[in-house]
Amino acid sequence: MQIIRALPIRPYANILDFGAGTGSLGAALADLDPGTTVHALDHDTSLIPEVVRKRPNVRVIEADATTWRAPRRFDLIHARFTLIHIPERDRILAGMRNWLNPGGILMVTEPYQLDEANAPDPVVARVLGAYHDYLDRNGTALTWIRTVPAMLGTLGLLDIEIHAKAGRLGGGRHDRWLKLIEPLRGSLDITDEEFEHFRQITRSAGWHDLPQIILTVTART
Repeated sequence: MQIIRALPIRPYANILDFGAGTGSLGAALADLDPGTTVHALDHDTSLIPEVVRKRPNVRVIEADATTWRAPRRFDLIHARFTLIHIPERDRILAGMRNWLNPGGILMVTEPYQLDEANAPDPVVARVLGAYHDYLDRNGTALTWIRTVPAMLGTLGLLDIEIHAKAGRLGGGRHDRWLKLIEPLRGSLDITDEEFEHFRQITRSAGWHDLPQIILTVTART
């Protein structure tokens, strides 16, 4: 939200939360201004709680992102941890250019995966490699975000900015990886011993690694 708060979003903005998930970010966007209207789009909106749905300035839209046509233009389009999972990501991103009002802002946040072979622990490298292989098999593009700034420039967007944040592994409460790996445990080609070793490392306050950089790219029309 720190990056969003710094953006020059006009009053009474119409905001598209593309890939709304649980709706938590959409609710935070709705709090930016009482006059703001947030359109929360996802292919499955069942995770969005009733308390968010009942907000007067939130509109929940359940639709297939690959075929959805925007019924209006927006002042801010926000897509976070969504486009890398969609095979038609380049086409959809290009189409978002036409969904923006003049002066509208496009904001895309995705992880950029670093080479797991360089992990400082061989078991961590093994687990991260299995995670990477699993996502590859499912069509997730873990380095796609690197292409986004150039693509936005080609589309004619202006004021392109890039923000980076560490996707830390380990460090106890700072870890982001156990919650990513644990739900996929049964789908990853790793042993129980490797997973337990990985779990202990993620909980260690004194062990740190950087498997991903979380990149946010912003631009305006």
